Amino acid sequence: MTIPATGNHASPAKHVMAGHANDYVKRHAFAVCAILIWTLSAGAFLAFHDSMTTDEDIHIASAYLALTRHDFRFDSEHPFLFKVITALPLLALHPNLPSDDQKDWKAAAPSYYDSWREAREWSENWFYASGNNAGLMILLARIPAVLMLTLTVWLTYWISRKWFGPDVAIWAMGIAAFNPMLIGHGHLANTDIPLVTTFLIGVYAVWRYGERPDITSALWFGLACLAAMLSKFSGILLVPIFIIYAMFLSMRRRVESRKALGHVGAAALLVYCGIWLAYLFKSQYVPGAPCLRSALNHLQPLLQRHGHNLDQLAVFLAHILPMQYLKAAFIHVDNAAVGRGTYLFGHEYRGGVWFYFPILYLLKTPLVALALLAGGAWLTFKNKTGHSAHAVLGLSILVYLGIAMLNKLDIGIRHILPLFPLLSIYMAIGAVALVDRSRRLWVEPGLALMLALPVAAWFPSFINYSNVLVSPPSAAWRYYNDSNLDWGQDIKAIAAIVRARFPSEPVYFNPRWSPYALSYYRVTSQPFDPATPPHDGIAVLSATQLCDPAYAIFRNAHPAASISNSTFIYMLGRR
Repeated sequence: MTIPATGNHASPAKHVMAGHANDYVKRHAFAVCAILIWTLSAGAFLAFHDSMTTDEDIHIASAYLALTRHDFRFDSEHPFLFKVITALPLLALHPNLPSDDQKDWKAAAPSYYDSWREAREWSENWFYASGNNAGLMILLARIPAVLMLTLTVWLTYWISRKWFGPDVAIWAMGIAAFNPMLIGHGHLANTDIPLVTTFLIGVYAVWRYGERPDITSALWFGLACLAAMLSKFSGILLVPIFIIYAMFLSMRRRVESRKALGHVGAAALLVYCGIWLAYLFKSQYVPGAPCLRSALNHLQPLLQRHGHNLDQLAVFLAHILPMQYLKAAFIHVDNAAVGRGTYLFGHEYRGGVWFYFPILYLLKTPLVALALLAGGAWLTFKNKTGHSAHAVLGLSILVYLGIAMLNKLDIGIRHILPLFPLLSIYMAIGAVALVDRSRRLWVEPGLALMLALPVAAWFPSFINYSNVLVSPPSAAWRYYNDSNLDWGQDIKAIAAIVRARFPSEPVYFNPRWSPYALSYYRVTSQPFDPATPPHDGIAVLSATQLCDPAYAIFRNAHPAASISNSTFIYMLGRR
Protein backbone atom coordinates (compact mmCIF):
# COMPACT_ATOMS: atom_id res chain seq x y z
CA MET A 1 0.00 0.00 0.00
CA THR A 2 1.28 3.45 -0.94
CA ILE A 3 0.32 6.59 0.95
CA PRO A 4 -0.88 9.17 -1.61
CA ALA A 5 0.69 12.59 -1.56
CA THR A 6 -1.41 15.55 -0.49
CA GLY A 7 -1.28 19.24 -1.19
CA ASN A 8 -2.69 22.48 0.17
CA HIS A 9 -5.15 22.95 -2.75
CA ALA A 10 -6.38 19.43 -3.32
CA SER A 11 -9.59 18.62 -5.20
CA PRO A 12 -12.55 16.93 -3.39
CA ALA A 13 -11.36 13.55 -4.67
CA LYS A 14 -7.87 14.28 -3.39
CA HIS A 15 -9.34 15.29 -0.03
CA VAL A 16 -10.95 11.84 0.19
CA MET A 17 -7.61 10.22 -0.68
CA ALA A 18 -5.89 12.42 1.89
CA GLY A 19 -8.41 11.30 4.49
CA HIS A 20 -7.66 7.64 3.76
CA ALA A 21 -3.94 8.38 3.94
CA ASN A 22 -4.32 10.08 7.31
CA ASP A 23 -6.35 7.14 8.62
CA TYR A 24 -3.64 4.77 7.42
CA VAL A 25 -0.90 6.80 9.10
CA LYS A 26 -2.86 6.85 12.37
CA ARG A 27 -3.52 3.10 12.28
CA HIS A 28 0.10 2.48 11.44
CA ALA A 29 1.36 4.65 14.30
CA PHE A 30 -1.09 2.98 16.69
CA ALA A 31 0.12 -0.48 15.63
CA VAL A 32 3.77 0.49 16.13
CA CYS A 33 3.06 1.87 19.61
CA ALA A 34 0.95 -1.16 20.56
CA ILE A 35 3.66 -3.61 19.49
CA LEU A 36 6.35 -1.69 21.40
CA ILE A 37 4.17 -1.55 24.52
CA TRP A 38 3.52 -5.28 24.25
CA THR A 39 7.25 -6.01 23.90
CA LEU A 40 8.21 -3.82 26.84
CA SER A 41 5.39 -5.15 29.05
CA ALA A 42 5.98 -8.81 28.22
CA GLY A 43 9.72 -8.42 28.74
CA ALA A 44 9.24 -6.68 32.10
CA PHE A 45 6.79 -9.35 33.29
CA LEU A 46 9.10 -12.19 32.28
CA ALA A 47 12.08 -10.45 33.88
CA PHE A 48 10.16 -10.58 37.17
CA HIS A 49 8.57 -14.00 36.63
CA ASP A 50 11.47 -16.24 35.52
CA SER A 51 14.13 -17.46 37.88
CA MET A 52 17.74 -16.74 37.07
CA THR A 53 19.06 -18.96 34.28
CA THR A 54 22.31 -20.87 34.46
CA ASP A 55 24.55 -18.34 32.75
CA GLU A 56 23.05 -15.09 34.01
CA ASP A 57 24.66 -15.15 37.44
CA ILE A 58 28.13 -15.62 35.96
CA HIS A 59 27.64 -12.84 33.40
CA ILE A 60 26.35 -10.38 36.00
CA ALA A 61 28.92 -11.26 38.66
CA SER A 62 31.87 -11.07 36.25
CA ALA A 63 30.71 -7.65 35.06
CA TYR A 64 30.23 -6.40 38.63
CA LEU A 65 33.80 -7.43 39.43
CA ALA A 66 35.06 -5.81 36.23
CA LEU A 67 33.37 -2.57 37.33
CA THR A 68 34.56 -2.64 40.92
CA ARG A 69 38.01 -4.26 40.50
CA HIS A 70 38.81 -3.39 36.87
CA ASP A 71 39.72 -7.02 36.28
CA PHE A 72 38.29 -9.38 33.65
CA ARG A 73 39.39 -12.80 34.88
CA PHE A 74 35.85 -14.15 35.54
CA ASP A 75 33.88 -15.36 32.52
CA SER A 76 36.36 -14.12 29.96
CA GLU A 77 34.68 -16.41 27.43
CA HIS A 78 32.30 -13.52 26.71
CA PRO A 79 33.21 -9.84 26.17
CA PHE A 80 32.08 -7.29 28.72
CA LEU A 81 30.28 -4.45 26.92
CA PHE A 82 26.69 -5.46 27.59
CA LYS A 83 27.50 -7.44 30.73
CA VAL A 84 28.80 -4.26 32.34
CA ILE A 85 25.55 -2.48 31.48
CA THR A 86 23.57 -5.18 33.29
CA ALA A 87 25.75 -4.82 36.37
CA LEU A 88 25.58 -1.02 36.57
CA PRO A 89 22.22 -0.92 38.45
CA LEU A 90 23.67 -3.22 41.12
CA LEU A 91 26.23 -0.63 42.16
CA ALA A 92 23.43 1.29 43.89
CA LEU A 93 22.60 -1.75 46.06
CA HIS A 94 26.12 -2.19 47.48
CA PRO A 95 25.56 -5.98 47.69
CA ASN A 96 27.45 -8.13 50.15
CA LEU A 97 30.31 -10.20 48.78
CA PRO A 98 30.79 -13.93 49.51
CA SER A 99 32.70 -14.76 52.66
CA ASP A 100 35.30 -16.76 50.70
CA ASP A 101 35.57 -14.02 48.10
CA GLN A 102 39.33 -14.12 47.57
CA LYS A 103 39.58 -17.90 47.34
CA ASP A 104 37.77 -18.20 44.01
CA TRP A 105 39.12 -14.84 42.82
CA LYS A 106 42.75 -15.91 43.15
CA ALA A 107 42.15 -19.38 41.71
CA ALA A 108 40.77 -17.80 38.52
CA ALA A 109 43.87 -15.68 37.84
CA PRO A 110 45.94 -17.79 35.37
CA SER A 111 45.53 -16.47 31.83
CA TYR A 112 45.43 -19.91 30.18
CA TYR A 113 42.83 -21.26 32.59
CA ASP A 114 39.10 -21.38 31.93
CA SER A 115 37.77 -19.97 35.21
CA TRP A 116 34.14 -20.96 34.64
CA ARG A 117 33.99 -23.19 37.74
CA GLU A 118 35.34 -20.48 40.06
CA ALA A 119 33.07 -17.87 38.48
CA ARG A 120 30.05 -20.14 38.97
CA GLU A 121 30.87 -20.81 42.61
CA TRP A 122 31.51 -17.13 43.36
CA SER A 123 28.38 -15.87 41.61
CA GLU A 124 26.07 -18.47 43.20
CA ASN A 125 27.40 -17.53 46.61
CA TRP A 126 27.02 -13.85 45.81
CA PHE A 127 23.39 -14.06 44.77
CA TYR A 128 22.01 -16.69 47.12
CA ALA A 129 24.28 -17.20 50.13
CA SER A 130 25.60 -13.74 51.05
CA GLY A 131 22.51 -12.11 52.53
CA ASN A 132 21.56 -10.25 49.34
CA ASN A 133 18.12 -9.72 47.80
CA ALA A 134 18.63 -12.04 44.84
CA GLY A 135 15.23 -11.30 43.30
CA LEU A 136 15.88 -7.56 43.20
CA MET A 137 19.41 -8.04 41.87
CA ILE A 138 18.17 -10.25 39.04
CA LEU A 139 15.34 -7.89 38.13
CA LEU A 140 17.59 -4.83 38.01
CA ALA A 141 20.19 -6.64 35.91
CA ARG A 142 17.51 -7.68 33.40
CA ILE A 143 16.14 -4.17 32.79
CA PRO A 144 18.80 -3.36 30.14
CA ALA A 145 17.96 -6.62 28.35
CA VAL A 146 14.25 -5.75 28.23
CA LEU A 147 15.10 -2.33 26.80
CA MET A 148 17.40 -3.92 24.22
CA LEU A 149 14.68 -6.39 23.24
CA THR A 150 12.31 -3.47 22.66
CA LEU A 151 15.01 -1.68 20.67
CA THR A 152 15.51 -4.78 18.53
CA VAL A 153 11.81 -4.91 17.67
CA TRP A 154 11.82 -1.22 16.76
CA LEU A 155 14.99 -1.60 14.67
CA THR A 156 13.36 -4.46 12.77
CA TYR A 157 10.56 -2.03 11.88
CA TRP A 158 12.84 0.92 11.06
CA ILE A 159 15.24 -1.05 8.87
CA SER A 160 12.59 -3.02 6.98
CA ARG A 161 10.65 0.20 6.36
CA LYS A 162 13.72 1.74 4.74
CA TRP A 163 14.17 -1.38 2.63
CA PHE A 164 10.65 -2.48 1.72
CA GLY A 165 8.14 0.15 2.84
CA PRO A 166 5.69 0.57 5.74
CA ASP A 167 3.51 -2.50 5.13
CA VAL A 168 6.40 -4.96 5.25
CA ALA A 169 7.85 -3.02 8.19
CA ILE A 170 4.79 -3.32 10.43
CA TRP A 171 4.46 -7.02 9.70
CA ALA A 172 8.17 -7.63 10.32
CA MET A 173 7.92 -5.76 13.60
CA GLY A 174 4.88 -7.73 14.73
CA ILE A 175 6.34 -11.09 13.73
CA ALA A 176 9.55 -10.34 15.64
CA ALA A 177 7.65 -9.11 18.71
CA PHE A 178 5.51 -12.25 18.81
CA ASN A 179 8.31 -14.70 18.18
CA PRO A 180 8.45 -17.02 21.23
CA MET A 181 12.22 -17.42 21.01
CA LEU A 182 12.98 -13.70 20.90
CA ILE A 183 10.62 -13.01 23.82
CA GLY A 184 11.81 -16.05 25.74
CA HIS A 185 15.47 -15.10 25.61
CA GLY A 186 15.20 -11.36 25.14
CA HIS A 187 14.54 -10.48 28.79
CA LEU A 188 17.52 -12.38 30.19
CA ALA A 189 20.77 -10.77 31.33
CA ASN A 190 22.76 -12.95 28.94
CA THR A 191 24.83 -12.06 25.90
CA ASP A 192 22.26 -13.32 23.36
CA ILE A 193 19.94 -10.35 22.92
CA PRO A 194 22.81 -7.79 22.76
CA LEU A 195 24.26 -9.79 19.87
CA VAL A 196 20.85 -9.85 18.16
CA THR A 197 20.60 -6.06 18.39
CA THR A 198 24.15 -5.24 17.38
CA PHE A 199 24.20 -7.84 14.60
CA LEU A 200 21.03 -6.32 13.14
CA ILE A 201 22.63 -2.87 13.24
CA GLY A 202 25.75 -4.34 11.63
CA VAL A 203 23.74 -5.86 8.78
CA TYR A 204 22.11 -2.49 8.18
CA ALA A 205 25.56 -0.86 8.23
CA VAL A 206 26.73 -3.31 5.53
CA TRP A 207 23.76 -2.28 3.36
CA ARG A 208 24.41 1.40 4.04
CA TYR A 209 27.99 0.96 2.88
CA GLY A 210 26.69 -0.53 -0.36
CA GLU A 211 24.51 2.52 -0.92
CA ARG A 212 27.32 4.95 -0.08
CA PRO A 213 30.66 3.15 -0.27
CA ASP A 214 32.80 5.78 1.39
CA ILE A 215 35.01 5.99 4.46
CA THR A 216 32.20 7.34 6.65
CA SER A 217 29.99 4.33 5.94
CA ALA A 218 32.93 2.00 6.53
CA LEU A 219 33.58 3.57 9.94
CA TRP A 220 29.90 3.30 10.86
CA PHE A 221 30.15 -0.40 10.08
CA GLY A 222 33.30 -0.57 12.20
CA LEU A 223 31.41 0.86 15.17
CA ALA A 224 28.55 -1.61 14.70
CA CYS A 225 30.97 -4.50 14.35
CA LEU A 226 32.87 -3.38 17.45
CA ALA A 227 29.64 -3.26 19.47
CA ALA A 228 28.75 -6.78 18.29
CA MET A 229 32.19 -8.21 19.02
CA LEU A 230 32.20 -6.65 22.48
CA SER A 231 28.72 -8.04 23.21
CA LYS A 232 29.38 -11.63 22.20
CA PHE A 233 32.32 -13.20 20.44
CA SER A 234 30.06 -14.44 17.63
CA GLY A 235 29.78 -10.82 16.51
CA ILE A 236 32.98 -11.45 14.56
CA LEU A 237 30.78 -13.06 11.88
CA LEU A 238 29.95 -9.56 10.68
CA VAL A 239 33.52 -9.33 9.38
CA PRO A 240 33.23 -11.93 6.57
CA ILE A 241 29.82 -10.49 5.62
CA PHE A 242 31.32 -7.02 5.18
CA ILE A 243 34.38 -8.28 3.32
CA ILE A 244 32.33 -10.43 0.91
CA TYR A 245 29.93 -7.56 0.22
CA ALA A 246 32.80 -5.11 -0.31
CA MET A 247 34.32 -7.56 -2.82
CA PHE A 248 30.96 -7.86 -4.55
CA LEU A 249 30.69 -4.06 -4.83
CA SER A 250 34.20 -3.93 -6.22
CA MET A 251 33.37 -6.55 -8.85
CA ARG A 252 30.26 -4.58 -9.79
CA ARG A 253 32.44 -1.46 -10.05
CA ARG A 254 30.47 0.32 -7.35
CA VAL A 255 33.75 1.08 -5.63
CA GLU A 256 37.39 0.81 -6.67
CA SER A 257 39.28 -2.19 -5.30
CA ARG A 258 41.91 -0.03 -3.61
CA LYS A 259 39.24 2.09 -1.93
CA ALA A 260 37.31 -0.99 -0.80
CA LEU A 261 40.50 -2.43 0.70
CA GLY A 262 41.17 0.86 2.46
CA HIS A 263 37.64 0.96 3.83
CA VAL A 264 37.96 -2.58 5.19
CA GLY A 265 41.27 -1.62 6.78
CA ALA A 266 39.81 1.52 8.38
CA ALA A 267 36.93 -0.45 9.87
CA ALA A 268 39.37 -3.10 11.14
CA LEU A 269 41.58 -0.46 12.77
CA LEU A 270 38.59 1.08 14.53
CA VAL A 271 37.55 -2.35 15.87
CA TYR A 272 41.10 -3.12 16.98
CA CYS A 273 41.50 0.13 18.90
CA GLY A 274 38.01 -0.23 20.38
CA ILE A 275 38.81 -3.66 21.81
CA TRP A 276 41.89 -2.31 23.57
CA LEU A 277 39.85 0.60 24.95
CA ALA A 278 37.08 -1.71 26.20
CA TYR A 279 39.64 -3.70 28.20
CA LEU A 280 41.12 -0.50 29.61
CA PHE A 281 44.36 -1.12 27.68
CA LYS A 282 45.14 -3.91 30.16
CA SER A 283 46.78 -7.11 28.97
CA GLN A 284 48.77 -9.15 31.43
CA TYR A 285 49.74 -12.76 31.11
CA VAL A 286 49.47 -14.60 34.44
CA PRO A 287 51.19 -18.02 34.43
CA GLY A 288 49.63 -20.90 36.27
CA ALA A 289 47.45 -23.94 35.70
CA PRO A 290 47.21 -24.71 31.97
CA CYS A 291 43.86 -24.43 30.28
CA LEU A 292 42.86 -27.87 29.03
CA ARG A 293 41.71 -26.49 25.69
CA SER A 294 42.66 -28.39 22.55
CA ALA A 295 43.19 -25.14 20.66
CA LEU A 296 46.22 -24.56 22.90
CA ASN A 297 47.32 -28.16 23.36
CA HIS A 298 47.70 -28.60 19.60
CA LEU A 299 50.09 -25.66 19.51
CA GLN A 300 52.41 -27.09 22.14
CA PRO A 301 54.31 -29.63 19.96
CA LEU A 302 54.75 -27.06 17.18
CA LEU A 303 56.18 -24.50 19.60
CA GLN A 304 58.51 -27.03 21.19
CA ARG A 305 59.99 -27.96 17.81
CA HIS A 306 61.06 -24.35 17.44
CA GLY A 307 62.39 -24.02 20.99
CA HIS A 308 59.43 -22.11 22.41
CA ASN A 309 56.55 -22.79 24.78
CA LEU A 310 53.05 -21.53 25.51
CA ASP A 311 54.25 -19.03 28.09
CA GLN A 312 56.47 -17.31 25.54
CA LEU A 313 53.65 -17.29 23.01
CA ALA A 314 51.30 -15.79 25.58
CA VAL A 315 53.69 -12.98 26.45
CA PHE A 316 53.97 -12.14 22.75
CA LEU A 317 50.23 -12.32 22.09
CA ALA A 318 49.46 -10.14 25.12
CA HIS A 319 51.04 -7.26 23.17
CA ILE A 320 48.76 -7.89 20.18
CA LEU A 321 45.36 -8.04 21.90
CA PRO A 322 44.11 -7.97 25.51
CA MET A 323 44.93 -11.32 27.09
CA GLN A 324 41.38 -11.94 28.31
CA TYR A 325 39.98 -11.30 24.84
CA LEU A 326 42.50 -13.75 23.42
CA LYS A 327 41.40 -16.32 25.98
CA ALA A 328 37.84 -15.92 24.70
CA ALA A 329 39.12 -16.54 21.17
CA PHE A 330 40.86 -19.76 22.21
CA ILE A 331 37.78 -21.00 24.06
CA HIS A 332 35.50 -20.30 21.10
CA VAL A 333 37.87 -21.87 18.60
CA ASP A 334 37.96 -24.97 20.77
CA ASN A 335 34.18 -25.10 21.15
CA ALA A 336 33.72 -24.68 17.41
CA ALA A 337 36.31 -27.34 16.55
CA VAL A 338 35.56 -29.93 19.23
CA GLY A 339 32.09 -29.06 20.52
CA ARG A 340 30.16 -30.82 23.23
CA GLY A 341 27.53 -33.51 23.36
CA THR A 342 24.56 -32.69 21.10
CA TYR A 343 21.19 -34.23 21.89
CA LEU A 344 18.60 -34.51 19.12
CA PHE A 345 15.69 -36.93 18.66
CA GLY A 346 16.82 -39.14 21.51
CA HIS A 347 20.40 -39.51 20.28
CA GLU A 348 23.60 -38.09 21.71
CA TYR A 349 25.98 -36.83 19.03
CA ARG A 350 29.54 -36.19 20.08
CA GLY A 351 30.83 -33.00 18.49
CA GLY A 352 27.60 -31.74 16.98
CA VAL A 353 25.78 -32.37 13.69
CA TRP A 354 25.40 -30.03 10.72
CA PHE A 355 21.59 -30.27 10.63
CA TYR A 356 21.08 -29.35 14.31
CA PHE A 357 20.08 -25.70 13.86
CA PRO A 358 17.83 -26.15 10.79
CA ILE A 359 15.92 -28.95 12.54
CA LEU A 360 15.68 -26.97 15.76
CA TYR A 361 14.39 -23.91 13.91
CA LEU A 362 11.68 -26.01 12.24
CA LEU A 363 10.57 -27.41 15.61
CA LYS A 364 10.63 -24.14 17.57
CA THR A 365 9.03 -21.74 15.09
CA PRO A 366 5.23 -21.42 14.71
CA LEU A 367 4.01 -23.22 11.57
CA VAL A 368 2.28 -20.13 10.21
CA ALA A 369 5.58 -18.24 10.48
CA LEU A 370 7.38 -21.03 8.62
CA ALA A 371 4.78 -20.86 5.86
CA LEU A 372 5.22 -17.09 5.55
CA LEU A 373 9.01 -17.51 5.47
CA ALA A 374 8.72 -19.99 2.61
CA GLY A 375 6.37 -17.64 0.77
CA GLY A 376 8.57 -14.58 1.25
CA ALA A 377 11.71 -16.44 0.19
CA TRP A 378 9.95 -17.85 -2.90
CA LEU A 379 8.63 -14.46 -3.96
CA THR A 380 12.10 -12.95 -3.60
CA PHE A 381 13.64 -15.72 -5.70
CA LYS A 382 10.83 -15.70 -8.27
CA ASN A 383 10.94 -11.96 -8.85
CA LYS A 384 14.76 -12.02 -9.11
CA THR A 385 14.79 -8.55 -7.64
CA GLY A 386 17.99 -6.55 -7.81
CA HIS A 387 17.18 -4.76 -4.55
CA SER A 388 20.44 -4.42 -2.61
CA ALA A 389 18.63 -5.16 0.67
CA HIS A 390 17.84 -8.67 -0.58
CA ALA A 391 21.51 -9.24 -1.33
CA VAL A 392 22.59 -8.14 2.14
CA LEU A 393 19.79 -10.08 3.85
CA GLY A 394 20.55 -13.27 1.96
CA LEU A 395 24.30 -12.96 2.44
CA SER A 396 23.98 -12.31 6.19
CA ILE A 397 21.65 -15.27 6.73
CA LEU A 398 23.76 -17.65 4.65
CA VAL A 399 27.07 -16.69 6.29
CA TYR A 400 25.75 -16.81 9.86
CA LEU A 401 23.73 -20.01 9.43
CA GLY A 402 26.45 -21.69 7.40
CA ILE A 403 29.11 -21.09 10.04
CA ALA A 404 26.68 -22.10 12.80
CA MET A 405 26.04 -25.39 10.98
CA LEU A 406 29.79 -26.05 10.67
CA ASN A 407 30.27 -25.09 14.32
CA LYS A 408 30.22 -28.13 16.61
CA LEU A 409 28.81 -26.33 19.64
CA ASP A 410 25.17 -27.37 19.19
CA ILE A 411 23.51 -26.71 22.55
CA GLY A 412 20.66 -24.28 21.91
CA ILE A 413 18.66 -22.34 19.33
CA ARG A 414 19.70 -19.13 21.09
CA HIS A 415 23.02 -19.45 19.23
CA ILE A 416 21.27 -18.48 15.97
CA LEU A 417 19.00 -15.87 17.56
CA PRO A 418 20.53 -13.01 15.48
CA LEU A 419 18.88 -14.54 12.41
CA PHE A 420 15.36 -14.15 13.79
CA PRO A 421 14.81 -10.43 12.99
CA LEU A 422 16.25 -10.98 9.49
CA LEU A 423 13.99 -13.97 8.86
CA SER A 424 11.04 -11.95 10.20
CA ILE A 425 11.53 -9.55 7.28
CA TYR A 426 11.17 -12.39 4.78
CA MET A 427 8.08 -13.57 6.64
CA ALA A 428 6.68 -10.05 6.41
CA ILE A 429 7.18 -10.04 2.63
CA GLY A 430 5.15 -13.25 2.49
CA ALA A 431 2.45 -11.81 4.76
CA VAL A 432 2.04 -8.62 2.70
CA ALA A 433 1.82 -10.63 -0.52
CA LEU A 434 -0.83 -12.90 0.98
CA VAL A 435 -2.92 -9.98 2.24
CA ASP A 436 -2.65 -8.07 -1.03
CA ARG A 437 -3.59 -11.05 -3.20
CA SER A 438 -6.46 -12.35 -1.08
CA ARG A 439 -8.42 -9.06 -1.11
CA ARG A 440 -10.57 -10.38 1.76
CA LEU A 441 -10.99 -8.22 4.83
CA TRP A 442 -10.64 -11.12 7.27
CA VAL A 443 -7.24 -12.30 6.00
CA GLU A 444 -5.14 -9.58 7.64
CA PRO A 445 -6.62 -9.83 11.17
CA GLY A 446 -6.87 -13.61 10.83
CA LEU A 447 -3.20 -13.91 9.95
CA ALA A 448 -2.21 -11.59 12.81
CA LEU A 449 -4.30 -13.72 15.21
CA MET A 450 -2.63 -16.92 14.01
CA LEU A 451 0.79 -15.40 14.69
CA ALA A 452 -0.24 -14.26 18.17
CA LEU A 453 -1.96 -17.51 19.24
CA PRO A 454 1.24 -19.50 19.97
CA VAL A 455 2.40 -16.71 22.29
CA ALA A 456 -0.96 -16.66 24.07
CA ALA A 457 -0.99 -20.45 24.40
CA TRP A 458 2.53 -20.72 25.85
CA PHE A 459 2.64 -17.57 27.95
CA PRO A 460 4.87 -17.21 29.95
CA SER A 461 6.91 -20.35 29.17
CA PHE A 462 8.62 -19.25 25.98
CA ILE A 463 12.10 -20.71 26.42
CA ASN A 464 10.68 -24.22 25.99
CA TYR A 465 8.20 -23.34 23.23
CA SER A 466 7.69 -25.96 20.52
CA ASN A 467 5.24 -26.11 17.63
CA VAL A 468 2.79 -28.93 16.94
CA LEU A 469 5.50 -31.00 15.24
CA VAL A 470 6.71 -31.76 18.76
CA SER A 471 3.97 -33.94 20.17
CA PRO A 472 3.09 -34.13 22.97
CA PRO A 473 4.80 -30.98 24.34
CA SER A 474 5.53 -32.77 27.62
CA ALA A 475 7.82 -35.11 25.65
CA ALA A 476 9.85 -32.30 24.09
CA TRP A 477 12.89 -33.62 25.98
CA ARG A 478 12.82 -36.60 23.60
CA TYR A 479 13.55 -34.15 20.76
CA TYR A 480 16.07 -31.69 22.28
CA ASN A 481 17.32 -30.45 25.65
CA ASP A 482 19.64 -27.97 27.36
CA SER A 483 18.79 -24.26 27.00
CA ASN A 484 16.04 -25.19 24.52
CA LEU A 485 14.02 -26.50 27.46
CA ASP A 486 15.36 -26.10 30.98
CA TRP A 487 17.85 -23.44 31.84
CA GLY A 488 17.10 -22.85 35.51
CA GLN A 489 14.11 -20.60 34.81
CA ASP A 490 11.77 -22.81 36.89
CA ILE A 491 13.48 -22.63 40.29
CA LYS A 492 10.90 -20.30 41.86
CA ALA A 493 8.05 -22.41 40.48
CA ILE A 494 9.67 -25.60 41.83
CA ALA A 495 9.96 -24.08 45.30
CA ALA A 496 6.34 -22.85 45.23
CA ILE A 497 4.96 -26.26 44.21
CA VAL A 498 7.06 -28.14 46.76
CA ARG A 499 5.99 -25.81 49.59
CA ALA A 500 2.31 -25.97 48.59
CA ARG A 501 1.86 -29.65 47.63
CA PHE A 502 4.71 -31.58 49.26
CA PRO A 503 5.58 -29.69 52.45
CA SER A 504 6.37 -32.80 54.51
CA GLU A 505 8.12 -34.88 51.84
CA PRO A 506 11.91 -35.23 51.68
CA VAL A 507 13.10 -33.46 48.54
CA TYR A 508 15.83 -34.98 46.35
CA PHE A 509 17.35 -32.66 43.82
CA ASN A 510 20.53 -32.77 41.76
CA PRO A 511 20.58 -29.27 40.30
CA ARG A 512 21.85 -28.73 36.77
CA TRP A 513 21.41 -25.04 37.50
CA SER A 514 22.03 -23.35 40.83
CA PRO A 515 23.09 -25.44 43.84
CA TYR A 516 22.04 -22.63 46.19
CA ALA A 517 18.85 -21.24 44.67
CA LEU A 518 16.35 -23.80 45.99
CA SER A 519 17.42 -23.28 49.59
CA TYR A 520 17.23 -19.50 49.04
CA TYR A 521 13.54 -20.03 48.19
CA ARG A 522 13.04 -21.95 51.46
CA VAL A 523 13.18 -25.53 50.24
CA THR A 524 15.67 -27.95 51.79
CA SER A 525 16.86 -30.69 49.44
CA GLN A 526 19.18 -33.67 49.51
CA PRO A 527 21.38 -35.11 46.74
CA PHE A 528 19.79 -37.85 44.68
CA ASP A 529 21.52 -40.98 43.40
CA PRO A 530 19.44 -42.44 40.53
CA ALA A 531 21.25 -45.77 40.86
CA THR A 532 19.91 -46.26 44.41
CA PRO A 533 16.81 -44.06 44.71
CA PRO A 534 15.26 -43.60 48.16
CA HIS A 535 11.96 -45.29 48.94
CA ASP A 536 10.11 -42.15 49.93
CA GLY A 537 10.03 -38.46 49.18
CA ILE A 538 10.04 -36.63 45.85
CA ALA A 539 12.65 -36.32 43.12
CA VAL A 540 12.84 -33.07 41.14
CA LEU A 541 14.24 -33.74 37.66
CA SER A 542 14.89 -31.44 34.75
CA ALA A 543 13.94 -32.42 31.22
CA THR A 544 17.62 -32.63 30.29
CA GLN A 545 18.26 -35.05 33.13
CA LEU A 546 15.61 -37.38 31.70
CA CYS A 547 17.79 -37.64 28.57
CA ASP A 548 20.58 -39.07 30.70
CA PRO A 549 20.57 -42.92 30.71
CA ALA A 550 21.10 -42.80 34.49
CA TYR A 551 17.54 -41.50 34.86
CA ALA A 552 15.95 -43.92 32.38
CA ILE A 553 13.72 -45.46 35.08
CA PHE A 554 11.75 -42.20 35.19
CA ARG A 555 11.15 -41.81 31.45
CA ASN A 556 7.89 -43.74 31.33
CA ALA A 557 6.79 -42.88 34.86
CA HIS A 558 3.92 -40.47 35.45
CA PRO A 559 5.09 -37.35 37.30
CA ALA A 560 3.15 -36.07 40.29
CA ALA A 561 3.63 -32.54 38.94
CA SER A 562 5.27 -30.86 35.97
CA ILE A 563 6.37 -27.29 35.29
CA SER A 564 6.29 -25.88 31.77
CA ASN A 565 7.17 -29.27 30.24
CA SER A 566 10.73 -28.73 31.41
CA THR A 567 10.79 -29.85 35.07
CA PHE A 568 9.12 -32.92 36.53
CA ILE A 569 8.42 -33.99 40.13
CA TYR A 570 8.18 -37.73 40.85
CA MET A 571 6.93 -39.51 43.97
CA LEU A 572 9.65 -41.97 44.91
CA GLY A 573 8.59 -45.54 45.65
CA ARG A 574 5.22 -44.90 43.97
CA ARG A 575 6.12 -44.88 40.30
